[in-house]
Amino acid sequence: MKNEYRLSALYLSAFPRLCRRYGVEPQTLTSKLNIQISTLHDENQELSHQQFSELLNLAAKETKDPLFALELSTLIDYQSLDIAMLLIAGQESLANIYPVLFGLYSYQQRASRHQLDIRDDIARHFTQFLFEPNVDTSQHALLSIGGIITTFKMVLGERLKLHQVHFKAHYQGESGAQQQTQIERLERFFGCKVILGSQFDGFEFPKALLTEKPDLEMTITNQMRRKVSHDLQHHNTLLEITTNSILLLLPLGDISKTLVSKMLGIHPRTLQNLLNKNNLTYRDIVNSVRDTESKKLLTNSEYPIRTIADMLCYASTDSFIRQFKRTNGTTPLQYRKQHRA
Repeated sequence: MKNEYRLSALYLSAFPRLCRRYGVEPQTLTSKLNIQISTLHDENQELSHQQFSELLNLAAKETKDPLFALELSTLIDYQSLDIAMLLIAGQESLANIYPVLFGLYSYQQRASRHQLDIRDDIARHFTQFLFEPNVDTSQHALLSIGGIITTFKMVLGERLKLHQVHFKAHYQGESGAQQQTQIERLERFFGCKVILGSQFDGFEFPKALLTEKPDLEMTITNQMRRKVSHDLQHHNTLLEITTNSILLLLPLGDISKTLVSKMLGIHPRTLQNLLNKNNLTYRDIVNSVRDTESKKLLTNSEYPIRTIADMLCYASTDSFIRQFKRTNGTTPLQYRKQHRA
């Protein structure tokens, strides 16, 4: 496992306190993994994600609590993670949080990605870990899902209603007979049905919640805004987060640079300057998104050309046809005929 994925030790600030609550000395655990105990007390320190997962797994074993990381998730001061929380609090809807989280986690080189899948009236939030298959992410999943749901509760309050929470692991403890006990603990924590041994780590909630506006009181300083702008200067992160923002806004019928800037909590001029520094243009990113999405729709759907043009926020069907032919050398209808199975 390469160590390109890093995580701030800030997420472990409560780790020593929680260990001692179970009667386990944290230094005993860190020494077994050759981690300096001082790392856990310095928010500027980072651990590799593999070290982070190994430490959580070891703590669960030594404390004999299969849900150790879930308890840890309740002790983290999430508002101290000011960049992520600033971006989340500044969104117009819960749905807008997803491209922000995806881009931010990519920039911060985290080994996890939070993504959204919509099926009928249900929104599914699932977490993908970028580890090698042999790395045990069971505790990491507890901390990640517990933390995200805690964050969503902070911004939605009583409006947040979960359908189900899913975990790949079984969290059985020392015997299979303990599994029901763990499920009961998990269901009390999340307030809904919990499925262990699932196909994914994540949770499901009503699709209607995606339109709800986050409501979080935060003192936003100029320093925090500057930090957000600084973190967006990385080329791949800027491209990725802008692309994802446009994708999310397409169904709303407004993919303007102004609205994307608002999602990112920065001024449109700041976004333009960032794009210029990275030799990117907003129009080129929009055209790339439209081209990719149009090909999917032409190949996998029966939508008429005029409907696809509307879905991609073109001013007219003719505008869509001209741009598609300019990019691909063929019309949308010809492309559909050539690529349908």
